[in-house]
Amino acid sequence: QASTRSAPPLEPHARACLLVAMAPMKRASKAQGGRPAKKASTDPVSAHVGAVTEALAGAPEEVVPATARALLCSLVDGACSSFAAERHPYQAKVVEMLEQSLHALEAHTQKEIETAKAKVDGVSGDKAVRKEALLVAEAKLSECEGVEAQAKEALAAAKADHASKLEELKTQKKAQAQAEAPFEGKFKDIATIKAALQALEELQTVGFDGKKMKAVLHTGTSFSVDSSLLDSLVHVIKKEPALRAGFDLVVLKGIEEAFNKLVEGCEAEIATGEGP
Repeated sequence: QASTRSAPPLEPHARACLLVAMAPMKRASKAQGGRPAKKASTDPVSAHVGAVTEALAGAPEEVVPATARALLCSLVDGACSSFAAERHPYQAKVVEMLEQSLHALEAHTQKEIETAKAKVDGVSGDKAVRKEALLVAEAKLSECEGVEAQAKEALAAAKADHASKLEELKTQKKAQAQAEAPFEGKFKDIATIKAALQALEELQTVGFDGKKMKAVLHTGTSFSVDSSLLDSLVHVIKKEPALRAGFDLVVLKGIEEAFNKLVEGCEAEIATGEGP
């Protein structure tokens, strides 16, 4: 038993395709002899049909979906090969759909152009900003190079001044050494006598010490201190400090005064510049 259920309705694009295929087409005219006339090699209709098909084929997915794009491309030739007045209503509907798709593609392309132009303009603005930043950086670099050059000049001048001062110091030290050469012995004498004075003071407070006593006696003898004072010094130092009196104190004071006078005499000779 045959089914009485009706077939599901066709999609609009599929229905349009089917109707276009079923629409009556204008037969080609025949030339003499019953043969169809050849189309000119530069058929303007074919060129326009090809341009529309190519434009639709390159439409992005977001403008014309792939399924609709393939369907529309297959309908271009059948819908556009007849003049508008001779088109079947369904052919006209297809042409309307083609126009809508092409307008959408044009709007999308225009938007992309504007977006690209905005990016180009932005790049131009960024380029100007970068150029300005480059000029500022070059100016700062030039300024730093100038400061560096000044610093190098100052450093070179400081080094030259330092070298000059070192040379001057060497000259002064040499002159001082030459000036002090005649008094070198006097400086040594002063050091020797002061060491003897220090030893004498320690002998009085700490007590007898053979080494220190020998240094005091040797210094006194070398500088012609009264021998009677020197001869009595050992006996005086060996006494307890509390038991020293009278002559003992005279001996200690005499030797101390003699050493101090020797130091003063040496210092006076050095001060007056009268060397040996």
